[in-house]
Amino acid sequence: MTAARQALDHSANVEAITHLKHALECLQELPPSQERDRREIDLQIMIAVPLAFVRGYAHKSVLSAYSRAQALCREYGETERLFKVVYGQFRSTMLGGEYEISKQNADRLVSLCEDLDSPLVLVSAERSHGALNTYLGHPLEALKHLDAGIAVNLSIEHRFVGLDYDVVDLAVALQGYRALSAWLSGDEATAIEAIKAALVHAEETSHPFSQSFAHAFLGWISQFRGDERSVQDSSATLIALSEEYSFQFWRGWARVMNGWARRNSDGEKSLEDIELGLREWRDTGCRLGLSFFLCLYADAAILHGRLELAEELLTEAEQFAQDSCENFWIVGLTCLRGRLAQAHGDDRAGLEHFKQAALLAVELGHYGPLLHVVREIAAQEVLTDDLTEVARAVSTATRASKAHALAAADTILKTVTTAMPEASSDKN
Repeated sequence: MTAARQALDHSANVEAITHLKHALECLQELPPSQERDRREIDLQIMIAVPLAFVRGYAHKSVLSAYSRAQALCREYGETERLFKVVYGQFRSTMLGGEYEISKQNADRLVSLCEDLDSPLVLVSAERSHGALNTYLGHPLEALKHLDAGIAVNLSIEHRFVGLDYDVVDLAVALQGYRALSAWLSGDEATAIEAIKAALVHAEETSHPFSQSFAHAFLGWISQFRGDERSVQDSSATLIALSEEYSFQFWRGWARVMNGWARRNSDGEKSLEDIELGLREWRDTGCRLGLSFFLCLYADAAILHGRLELAEELLTEAEQFAQDSCENFWIVGLTCLRGRLAQAHGDDRAGLEHFKQAALLAVELGHYGPLLHVVREIAAQEVLTDDLTEVARAVSTATRASKAHALAAADTILKTVTTAMPEASSDKN
């Protein structure tokens, strides 16, 4: 145990796994007893963390460790240990894209909180619901949980204790998901503030996997905002950390992001890089964010005229979103359908998809993505009934929400719908 802890403290994850596997083997030689089983629970919880680092959150070895620990916890009524196990199972099922099972685990964490008087436990439960609601596409609900977790203001000591059973510093995770949900809800300023806070917190603990998490989420926020230079820089940092610490999960993620950011400069090689990263990422058992990553791949494929490939990728993304209820990127996915239709020369179908994307964004309260869609529509320079319908829907939404991105979308649409008739008459 001591050697394993020392290895983990130095982020020597492969070495830690070796020590912990040996400890578990030695434990099997002891006669059955409650003390022996409790020690095994602790070891299984402990080994799941570096296994997640090296092989991925949803890898079968991680799931197996938590399953064994859960069986032993149930036998002895170990509530505190059970919370750590269920939290690990929540994380693994969420990363595996099994959102319904993940929600069951998150709800169970809340129930277990009632028997455990601990700020660390409370924050872990809030983080679980915040993260889950982000991916399900409920940004305002996510922000309620994330803000509640941040308000606890965990001490640095609590955050280090949390790293005994979590893979990411809780303070970093809370701010990372706050950034994503804030951007989805149309509050770009808060998104930027949150991702900067995540990066600062990651440096406070000097925890490599947490630093990787912060740079990964910086990459996402940068991609959402169209800052390709920042996507390149953050993904390059992420690749370097992954190579140094054997983080297979982040390495695949980073290659996808880096390939997308270089789709203009590197030609079709960028497609090869994205495909390699996606394959490596899938090999970890993870599916979380799959609809988003497939969209990045499809976006690059459209740019390089690989329209059949783009069709396959978007079809897979749509099917995954439907089956898993992963909706955080559903607006972007629908919008990309429009761009693919236009690449095929069907401008009318493209506009219909853009309209659907905009109306869906209004319905879901995804005002960050809405602004991107409205810019796509405005760039068409065609006044249609579809554009008027979108303008009405956005204008109505502004009565209930003060989101900056929503107001910006409303302004663009009012400008376009006012100017278009003049442009049309000029052409005549």
